[in-house]
Amino acid sequence: MKDFILLFAITFLAGCGERVVDLEGEKAKIRFIWSDWPKKAKTMVPDNYVYYFADDVILSTPGQPPLKSKAEIKKVFESMPQIPGFEDKWDDSVNIVGMSANGEMAYSYDRNEMHIPDSTGKVLIQKNYGLHVWKKNASGEWRVAALMMTPRN
Repeated sequence: MKDFILLFAITFLAGCGERVVDLEGEKAKIRFIWSDWPKKAKTMVPDNYVYYFADDVILSTPGQPPLKSKAEIKKVFESMPQIPGFEDKWDDSVNIVGMSANGEMAYSYDRNEMHIPDSTGKVLIQKNYGLHVWKKNASGEWRVAALMMTPRN
């Protein structure tokens, strides 16, 4: 019985240690998503465009009411293929500014350029900064939980 108690105590104490997180490995996963996302978006398939958003994402863009779910973003995106000249470009590489010590959340500050045709067909170029808040979903996959865009001059 003593041996059992000793074995149980050792096992219990060994499980109390902090989990070591490979933060560079986690950043690499976000970098992969960043490189894969434009490929998905270019298909113009709404499910591909919203693939890396969390279900409860909040998207805030200049001059527009916030979109408060992946479903709302998908609905807006569904109309974009019908807008000739619309284009949404992001930096080629993600700028991961910070990551939580436990590797569960991160944020990046990136640049965006949107080409939006007006009613006359003239293409307006809107340049923005984007603050992405990344979190892991229940499966441990990185998703964008919030995206706040602000104009840049």
